[in-house]
Amino acid sequence: MKSLVQFIQARILDDEAAARAGQHHGAWSTQRILDECAAKRAVLTALERDRKKKADEDAWAWLDEDSAIDWLLGESKEDQSKKLAREILRALAQPYAGHPDYRRDWFAGTRRTRKFW
Repeated sequence: MKSLVQFIQARILDDEAAARAGQHHGAWSTQRILDECAAKRAVLTALERDRKKKADEDAWAWLDEDSAIDWLLGESKEDQSKKLAREILRALAQPYAGHPDYRRDWFAGTRRTRKFW
């Protein structure tokens, strides 16, 4: 997932550079693009802060009654948190799907199935 974070960070830098150079597209103003870049950075910062917090916590601190049941069934709060972080990162990467460095396994959308009837 680290490379996904690096990919998003690089695209944010690209977007900022294009906005500052006046290369924005459509009706979006330079400030709108810069605001979006700041918002994406805030999301990445929050995810990283959450990851570090969980790494610093006592390994069993998450084990409350509900979590114990989930853990016994095979999924901890940490697992759920990682899934949520992965989902958020994939969604942030989705607008850049046309970029040559985008990997198809980062796809965040729902897959459409073909109906045969």
